[in-house]
Order: sequence, then structure tokens, then C-alpha cells
Amino acid sequence: MANSVHIQIFAKGKDHWNEWRKRHPDIRPDLSGFEFAYIKSNLRRYAKPGLNTTTYGIFMRYNLVGFDLSNTNLSSCIFWEAIIQYTNFAGADLSNAEFRQTWIGQTNLRASNLCGATFVLTSFREVQFAFTRMGQSHFAYSPFLDCTGLESVVHLSQSHVDFLTLAHSKLVSFAFAEHFGLSKDVFEKISGLEVERYKDCFISYSTRDTHFVTTLWTALINCKIPVWFAPRDYRLNTPWFKKELIDYELSRDLYNMVDASDVVILILSNGSLKSKWVEAEIRRVRDQIILPIQIGDLDSQAIQGNTWYNSIKDYMTIDARSWQNDEIIFRKMLATLLYNIQKRPTT
Repeated sequence: MANSVHIQIFAKGKDHWNEWRKRHPDIRPDLSGFEFAYIKSNLRRYAKPGLNTTTYGIFMRYNLVGFDLSNTNLSSCIFWEAIIQYTNFAGADLSNAEFRQTWIGQTNLRASNLCGATFVLTSFREVQFAFTRMGQSHFAYSPFLDCTGLESVVHLSQSHVDFLTLAHSKLVSFAFAEHFGLSKDVFEKISGLEVERYKDCFISYSTRDTHFVTTLWTALINCKIPVWFAPRDYRLNTPWFKKELIDYELSRDLYNMVDASDVVILILSNGSLKSKWVEAEIRRVRDQIILPIQIGDLDSQAIQGNTWYNSIKDYMTIDARSWQNDEIIFRKMLATLLYNIQKRPTT
């Protein structure tokens, strides 16, 4: 439970807060559980990690620039669309904190506690991580850009990092990545993804089609295309402490990743026509390219009972219905995907 006096002091701004810290160096501030941004709506649009391109700037109540939050209890705090720069988190307790659409730059996280923390669409740029503690920490499309001290991070238990995080990171070594359960071969494959050449992809599918999706995902990764799909690139953070929120957390993170993608690859089947998850993901799409891949004959009743099929029926659909029996079909499908996923210079 946060200390109400400490919150009042913090609310007066950086200068007042930092001066108070200097006068009381022996006090360990307690801001635990505080919400540093508006988080009540799940209808907001997101962009790439750390970029706020929404029209909801009014909700960005806290820009944590230049605050001395060293040795502060920030456990279970919420940081949503916050700007964190030149901030001192040295020795701070950020366990179970949640960072979403946050930009963290030129910040000191030395010897802080990130165990159980969640980072979604968050960008770390020139951040000091020396002797930071991690364990069951979750990084989803949250790249490390020119950060230092990653090799000295103390891993108390295994954490999770998705492909897009590492694909867009710079100066990250295998000595750091191996603590996330990655083999050297996988790490090198991720490091070789051509994020400058290909658009970021999200695969929307029914779990009934997992075999096809796994095959497709492997082929796309081998072609050096950055691609995200659940559950391979998603480890739910919530069950480690709040099992009752599984559905809420999962749906919210899927929304985030759909928003961050450039291309949504829709696996079109009778299973996906009946899937509530696929429906939610497709309805979430605004400006992204949708590339439907049909992998089976569609039942007319399933189409008639579907509420979103009409919105995509006129899209160019890639026919892969015989993919299991004809390797040429799969290769043609893959070639079509590659052509449509490439980044092209704008005129």
C-alpha cells in the first residue's frame, strides 16, 4: 500500500520531489501500486514501441523525466504511455510493475528489481541495466536499444522475451538472451531477421489450425521475416500472481500486438470463422494490411453465421487449401506473402 504522504509529495513535481529526497536520504519512498497513467480504456490505439500517436495525450498525466526514484518501492505500479527519461531507478523495487507503450531513455535501472514485471510495446534506449534482477519478467515487443549492463543482469528465474523484442534490439548478446531459454541457434536466427526489409506481422488464427500456423511461422522465420503469434511468442505473466485475470490479460496483450503490427496474416478456415479471438483481432484492425490465407473449404453455414467475414471477403485471398498434399502450393503461398510483406520506398 502506497504511502499517501509520499504520493502527495510526488504529485508536486520533479523539483519538489527531488529536493525532498535530498533532505531525507534515509527515507525509502513507497509509491507501490500507483497508476502513472490512464488505464481504464482498452479501446485505445497503439503504435510501435514507445511512440504515442494516439489522440489521447490528455491522459498522459505523468512524464517521469529527471525524477530521483532510487530505492523507491514501485512494486505493482502501472506505467501506461509514460515518458521516462533521465530518471534514476537505481535500487528501486519494480517487481510486478506493468509498462505499456512506454518510452524509457537514458535511465538508470542499476540494481533494480524487475522480477514479475511486464513490458509491452516499451522501448529501452541507452538504459543502464547493471546488476538488475529479473525473473518471470515479460518482454513483448520491447526492444533494447544501445543499452548497457545487460550481461551483468542477475536472473533469479527464467523470464520471457518474444521474437519482435530481440529482432528490433541493438547490442544484445547471447550471454543475456540465453537466460530467456533461447538456444544459440535460435538467438542467431532471431538476430538475423530483416526488420529493415520486411514489415512486422501478426498471425490471427484458430487453435484448430495450429499445425499449419506452426509450419507457416517456421517458414517465415527462415525467410527472416519478423512475425508474432500466440502462444509461441506470448507467455502470460498473470498466472504467476493473479490467475483469475488470465482472459483479461491475454485479450489486452493480443490487442496491443495487433495494433503494433504492419500486416495481419489471417488464417481463413471454418475454425477461424467460429473463433471469438479471431473476430476480436480482425475487428481491431484499422490501418494494417490484412492478408487472408484460406487453408480449407469454408462451410456456407459458418459464413452466414459469421459477423466479420463480409469485411474481408473482397480482399485478395491466398489459396492454400491443398498445402499438405502439394508442396508447390505452399511455396506459391509463401512467395505471395513475401512480396506483400516487403517494405517498399515511399515516393
